[in-house]
Amino acid sequence: MRFFLDNNISHRLAAALIALDDRVERGDWTVEHLRVRFNQQTEDVTWLEALGREGEWIVISGDIRISRNRAERAAWRESGLTAFFFASQYPEKKIWTQVMHFLRWWPEITREAREHREAPEGSGYVIPMQKKKWKIITHD
Repeated sequence: MRFFLDNNISHRLAAALIALDDRVERGDWTVEHLRVRFNQQTEDVTWLEALGREGEWIVISGDIRISRNRAERAAWRESGLTAFFFASQYPEKKIWTQVMHFLRWWPEITREAREHREAPEGSGYVIPMQKKKWKIITHD
């Protein structure tokens, strides 16, 4: 599996995942931050379209607006990519709170990305800051 972290999630967190998750070290999975492949200022629509053409990426975003903004939502829908969006409060939190929250959800994100038990591939998930259950977004 290939996980793509957008610019609203620290590139240092991507590096930490690469160092900590032995599935990445073994080559079973890829974790890539937007900065590795694109200019930091690249519009969401642009990278969503590019990843959609490649296929098989799992997007993890700190920008819930992708699921709401008309152009970005259309690009995400067209891409067919599964996406996990952290709730709107996520970017407002201090870095250590973001890291703790991300790492708390990482096992569940990877399980759901692998098994698609709760929603079909290409769907989205909104990861809350307080609750214990995510919300599923479909394109219907």
